[in-house]
Amino acid sequence: MPNKIGIFIDVNSIGWTLINQETKDIVAMGTHVFSPGSENFGMGRREISKKFNKRIFRLRRVRYARIRVRKIHLLKILIENKMCPLSLDELNSWSANKVVPETNFDEWMCLDPCELRSKAVYGQISLHELGRILYQISSHRGYRFGERNSKLVESVLKEGSPEEGKVGFAEMRRVTREETLGEYLHSIKTIEGKSYTKSNTRIRNRVCTIQMYFNEIHAIWNVQQEFFHNLTDDLRNILIGSPGDVDPSGVLFFNVL
Repeated sequence: MPNKIGIFIDVNSIGWTLINQETKDIVAMGTHVFSPGSENFGMGRREISKKFNKRIFRLRRVRYARIRVRKIHLLKILIENKMCPLSLDELNSWSANKVVPETNFDEWMCLDPCELRSKAVYGQISLHELGRILYQISSHRGYRFGERNSKLVESVLKEGSPEEGKVGFAEMRRVTREETLGEYLHSIKTIEGKSYTKSNTRIRNRVCTIQMYFNEIHAIWNVQQEFFHNLTDDLRNILIGSPGDVDPSGVLFFNVL
């Protein structure tokens, strides 16, 4: 006579028993317990899905990949328009091997973007200096407010956080009404040669919108366009976007990936 199996299914385990139907003896039995589907199981608010950390790391990898692709794409355009000291071969080698070429690229990176941004709205700067401004703004593009984060507009992003030394974008809009963002940031920087005085608010601990950068770079472009014939409107639209764009879509502000 065949054996009979009994199965007990619980929330996190399965138990089974194999019984001889003639003698009613237990032939075999066992239990399989499923591993918890979350970290810190049973610890209330500390309990999180196991996929949570995977998702965080995946999003971080995607973000870094997008930044890298955007910067490489931007550098190619800058090189083609003589706004970066690298050559295309050096850029391709850097992209493939992740080794910075031994050229004057380091000197280019050491240029102070805030100082250049404050000068560029009033007079001529070199093409390399303009390229350095574009490269820096591509790294610090400001917040893009939309439907997804509309609720955050009324929180720390707008009003800031004195406890954290964070200045909200409402205050940043107020202080940059009469000058560009770059001019303001340069005015509050520590002056070279003077003793450093610690401030509760760091320069980079300020919430800036993408529109602030967008307006500033257009103002810089309009001034520099008078001195360089290769700064065409087509190139501006590729790098920055059209002045009338509601949502900036140039290489500086758009995720290429």
